[in-house]
Amino acid sequence: MGSSVESLYSAIGRPNSSNYASSCMGSGEDGELYYNGFTVYTYRDENGSEVVNGVY
Repeated sequence: MGSSVESLYSAIGRPNSSNYASSCMGSGEDGELYYNGFTVYTYRDENGSEVVNGVY
């Protein structure tokens, strides 16, 4: 939680697919990164910096 998405990619690789939509948390986007068996939720700001918010 709170780590950069690049750290996630280094640890477990890129997701099978992803989806982004306008965020209610700020002016950026909320992301859903789909892996086999779990989903990683992220927030990407307007500068492209993306952090992990949760894993379910």
